[in-house]
Amino acid sequence: MELPRELLDKIIPSVHELFKNYKRDNFNKRNLNMDKERLIELAHNFYDEEKEIRWVEDIYEVKGIIDKSEKPWVYHYSLNLNWVVFFTLFVEHIGWDVHREWMTEVTPIYTKTLHLKWLLENIDGIIEDGNVVYLVKDDHNFIKTKLDKWTI
Repeated sequence: MELPRELLDKIIPSVHELFKNYKRDNFNKRNLNMDKERLIELAHNFYDEEKEIRWVEDIYEVKGIIDKSEKPWVYHYSLNLNWVVFFTLFVEHIGWDVHREWMTEVTPIYTKTLHLKWLLENIDGIIEDGNVVYLVKDDHNFIKTKLDKWTI
């Protein structure tokens, strides 16, 4: 469904303001500081298929996971949080003004993206390697640099 230009012109400035003022540490207090069990549950909700979810905090374990993975799919808050925040804010603002059919189409995508947003507000990275998903609590400033070996 194509959205009317007037609607986009109305919504984008307010979403832009919210996005501009977004801070990872304090945007939505009720979703920050989730415990490990809640984050693992969110990760299970994010993935449709059955994947094993593992919690990782040790820097050497994270390095080993990345080094041994052939083609990991990685979400990192510094690389992915911008589009996740923009999309969720956009849908939240536009939802009241659009046709019910459009919202029906977008709601499953929005729900998955919202789960990813909550995950990335609480952890620094997600490494998906085959049937295992690793939730990385702290980045230790190397996940992003290790990803360069898969960058074109």
